[in-house]
Amino acid sequence: MPQFLNLAFYRFARIDEPFELRRVFREYCAGKAFRGTLLLSHEGINGMLSGEEGALRDFQAFAATKI
Repeated sequence: MPQFLNLAFYRFARIDEPFELRRVFREYCAGKAFRGTLLLSHEGINGMLSGEEGALRDFQAFAATKI
């Protein structure tokens, strides 16, 4: 049985094109083993996700390369 985690996070960072970054995150997240909310703005990212541990760890690694 997979482990489930809740992941709450924020990061203040300058995002010049939040709508383009939203597209990138939507494509990445489609069909993944987690659900939640991501908020992107020119000032950074805020999110709350819940799902399988492995999928969330992969998301953290992906997000670290984009923000």
